[in-house]
Amino acid sequence: MTPIRVIVIERERLIRDAIGTVLRSVDDIDVVDHGKIGDTISTRSARSPLIALIGLAGDCDQEIAEIGRLRTPPLSARVLAMTGQGSRPLATDAVRAGAMGCISRNSEASDLIAAVRSLHAGRHVFCSQVWEELAECLHQPLQARTVHALQFGETLSVRELAVVTLLSRGMSNAEIAESLFLSEATIKTHLSRIMTKWGVRDRVQVLLRAARAGLVVLD
Repeated sequence: MTPIRVIVIERERLIRDAIGTVLRSVDDIDVVDHGKIGDTISTRSARSPLIALIGLAGDCDQEIAEIGRLRTPPLSARVLAMTGQGSRPLATDAVRAGAMGCISRNSEASDLIAAVRSLHAGRHVFCSQVWEELAECLHQPLQARTVHALQFGETLSVRELAVVTLLSRGMSNAEIAESLFLSEATIKTHLSRIMTKWGVRDRVQVLLRAARAGLVVLD
């Protein structure tokens, strides 16, 4: 089996080396390059790795801009951002720039490895801390909406909103579970609670109600 090719971009050398050590601890991941913004650009381009892991913390305008470059040829990489604490919504900035996944810098090593594998399989990955940040940003404009708005008792938790969002992308329960680092049984429980809150009977009706509330956009 061909290893998953990864580059690691992180300004702090100790963190960069630690990430590399974690990823190299498994046989199916190959860290082909690493450095900070501006390092070994030509080497990365020549090797064209599939996954680009980039660290975000504090003032990281350069890293956010780098996400867009990583996604375009010749790299065309799937970007996984690692976010830390800051005064700005780093995860939201990363997603807007084109990141396919975001996990916390406090994540367990096993979660980092699982996230890389999920991106390689074409799935989006967001840890619970990142979902909380994204949900807070998503709710800001929705609070002003009145047409078909959710009523008292119908509002969703951060995790339930995450499930509905991934459901709207056509994911199965198993795929949602892997993206959120949860069990499939837990996803079924969340869906059951959403159906109860909204008085609907199936996944299709969940999506229709979510679309009417402005939580998701259906193609």
